Amino acid sequence: MSNSSLLADKFADGARSAGNDVTVLDLAELNIGFCLGCLACQKGNHVCVLKDDAEKVNGAISVADVVVLATPVYFYNVSAMLKNALDRTNPLYDVKKCFDVYAITSSADYDSATEKVVNAIKGWTECFDGVEIKGVVGGTGLENPADALKDATLMNTAFEMGQNV
Repeated sequence: MSNSSLLADKFADGARSAGNDVTVLDLAELNIGFCLGCLACQKGNHVCVLKDDAEKVNGAISVADVVVLATPVYFYNVSAMLKNALDRTNPLYDVKKCFDVYAITSSADYDSATEKVVNAIKGWTECFDGVEIKGVVGGTGLENPADALKDATLMNTAFEMGQNV
């Protein structure tokens, strides 16, 4: 299992333990096409012309008080899957307001990897009124799958952050 998934699961466990309803969407299991840039979603009923699993992502975000974005760090940025999913939230622009965002990253590198990914996510949050990044769990030095399990402090940080949402 990937490090970012392990950390996201631990965050979700913490949120559930605090009595929160949690919906987990694994982008690797969804079929999300690329945004066409047609902006049809900005008109009328705010629905994308593409019919795919982006509807599940937008549906979950539209009712969420908290959105957790977990991603491995690729070339000091979010994964392509996450970037694509974020691009497809265009139907929520000018509709969805005021939710908290938490970022979870995993990287083999130690040097500013988390900060650069958080900056990319911040660019997305700035498109929504009242939305801020409330917390970050940045796993670094995670070179192999499941390395996060070897770092009890990191896993506990993810759990505790989930408990406090």
